[in-house]
Amino acid sequence: MRGDGKASGLALLGIVLAACSLAAVSCTREGQSRALLPEGYGSWQRTTAVKLDYLIPGHESSARTIFMNPEGFLFQKDGDSAEFPAGTIIVKEIRPLGTVTADMPAPMLTAMVKAPDDARARGGWLWIVKDTASGSETVFASDFCYRCHANANEAHPYADLNLSGASRDFVFFVPGFDTPAIDPLDQAALGQAPEPAVLPSGDGY
Repeated sequence: MRGDGKASGLALLGIVLAACSLAAVSCTREGQSRALLPEGYGSWQRTTAVKLDYLIPGHESSARTIFMNPEGFLFQKDGDSAEFPAGTIIVKEIRPLGTVTADMPAPMLTAMVKAPDDARARGGWLWIVKDTASGSETVFASDFCYRCHANANEAHPYADLNLSGASRDFVFFVPGFDTPAIDPLDQAALGQAPEPAVLPSGDGY
């Protein structure tokens, strides 16, 4: 496993959530009222077939499987740019590497819900973390997720490199654009590769 000695993404998100609870002003609990993430999201199409098991800031050494509802696949594409319609829901299953497999329940979900009219939205999206054991959903009122995903709108190392720096509505893995190449933390390789190489397609885990 790559990234030995680094904190896992689950631990990082856990620390952030704990800080939110202590602050009592940076996050809002939604699991106690209306659920934002439907139970049947696992039947949705995945946004990428690439095996997402490499280190990225925010998730660190975790595996991610990403699903998007049918509304999201109606996104508008203009060259390298993308714009997702209101009502889009993107759910990312988060599993620690090396301890569980893709057919086991994910202990944590992170999600984006396109809701530009919601006062809690950042960049037009609600940013959500769900503990699957308790069913509790947390909507981030801070800019923690929003600032990280802003990198999707410029040249970045996490997906296909977005060399043109096109606006992609804060979404890293836009269907049809995902040809990630190398470990995004391998800066030496990034400097040597004029074009991103294509990883073999996997099951998205």
